[in-house]
Amino acid sequence: MVDLDVCGFAFIKGGLNVEIFLIAGMIGLLISGITIGAWTDGRQYRANFQSETAEERHFRTKIAMISGVVGMVSLGVAGLIYLL
Repeated sequence: MVDLDVCGFAFIKGGLNVEIFLIAGMIGLLISGITIGAWTDGRQYRANFQSETAEERHFRTKIAMISGVVGMVSLGVAGLIYLL
């Protein structure tokens, strides 16, 4: 059930906790996609790959994996709060 607050924000069943975890999850997945290069075309990805060192690539992949896991866990928690 969705209720509209006085300010116009939609509050989902489960209250503010669900919204906080949804936003945290979406931000985590967005950061993961940006750092891993998910929204680049092949030419741009190859150029980025050739211009960075292995250490930079490892660091970027590590940040993407951590933020992706945090995002997925946050979305899972939001789903559990919503269902329970």
